[in-house]
Amino acid sequence: MSFKKILIIVIIIFMLLIIVSGTVFGILFMKSDDESKESEEYYFNVGEIYSNVADSRRIVKLNLTISATNEKLIEEFNEKSFLIKDELYKILTNKKIDDIQGKESQALLKKEIIKNLEKKFSTDKISNIYFDEIIVQ
Repeated sequence: MSFKKILIIVIIIFMLLIIVSGTVFGILFMKSDDESKESEEYYFNVGEIYSNVADSRRIVKLNLTISATNEKLIEEFNEKSFLIKDELYKILTNKKIDDIQGKESQALLKKEIIKNLEKKFSTDKISNIYFDEIIVQ
C-alpha cells in the first residue's frame, strides 16, 4: 500500500470516530437536559387548615406546602385548592393526637397525604409535602 492510501484510511477512521463520539455526546447531553427540566420543583402553599382531631376535643392547625415536578399540576392545584383542603380535612379528622405528633407520625402523615392527593389528581408528580407549621391545641 502506498502512503497516500494509508493516510486516507487513517483520516476516514478518524472522521468516523469524531462523528460517532459527537453523536453519543449529543444524545447524552440532550437526555440530561430533559432530565433537568423534569427535576425542576414547583410549589403550592395550601395555607392554614384547622381541623378537629379524632376522639378528642383538641384541634390541629396545619400549614403545608406541596412540592411537584409538573408546573401544570401546580396550576391545577391553584384552580382546585378546595379539593386539596377537603382531602386534608378527611385525613386529619380521622387522626388521633399520636398520629400527628412525632417525627415518625409526621412522616407517615406526609406519605398518606401524597398518596391521597396523587389518587385524587391522577398523577405521580407530587414529590414532597412540607409542613410549615403544625400546632395541636
